[in-house]
Amino acid sequence: MTERSSTPGLPVLQAIWKGMPVVDRDGALIGSVKFVREGDPFASVVVNDKPFAEENLNEAFARALTSVEPQVDLPVAEQLIRRGFLKVAGAGLMDHDRYVAADQIAEADEDIVWLSARSDELVIERQRWI
Repeated sequence: MTERSSTPGLPVLQAIWKGMPVVDRDGALIGSVKFVREGDPFASVVVNDKPFAEENLNEAFARALTSVEPQVDLPVAEQLIRRGFLKVAGAGLMDHDRYVAADQIAEADEDIVWLSARSDELVIERQRWI
């Protein structure tokens, strides 16, 4: 499915702002937009000039405290950064935050973000227990 917005010529991620409700393909509210990042097809994910996998424990601890987005495993993070993404705050008290890749967005109108994916197809934020 091609991403589109209700504003002609405007990329869908530019039509989305923090706080907009997000609804999945089945019509279920999954939460609200917490963070928007446009894609960079040439980006790579490194921290302090090192890929996540090469960090020592102190570097990993420091990264966890600084909340680098997206907070997912390296291969998934690279895909999201290259494609562009939303971070969606979970709708329920015990719900996890999720990441939505730009190509999983069906439409964004002035009031709501509609997805082409179900909530169980989205990437869940990695939980950090320190």
